[in-house]
Amino acid sequence: MLRGGGIHLLPQELDPDTHPTVAHLAGMAETLAALRSVRDGSLDERDYQLLQDHWDCESSFQQLLPDAGLNGISPDTPSAALSGGEAMRVALAARLCATPAP
Repeated sequence: MLRGGGIHLLPQELDPDTHPTVAHLAGMAETLAALRSVRDGSLDERDYQLLQDHWDCESSFQQLLPDAGLNGISPDTPSAALSGGEAMRVALAARLCATPAP
């Protein structure tokens, strides 16, 4: 059997020091920060490079959380406020969304 898709590393334990917010757990902290910077008037080329194909990252992320059964959580929510299962759901859902459908 052959199946297309990608491979993502998902650590078994997600350290709040390494992943301080929900956005960090989802691997989207840098992209969301770039979007905020551009909205605030940044002309930094690096921000625009990060956002090249991700201008909808905020709305996508806002949909990701409820789809994973995590209502009432924002990208800025401290990861330490989540249970281990909730933190893993954020990280897993983000990886699944990052993998294009076959």
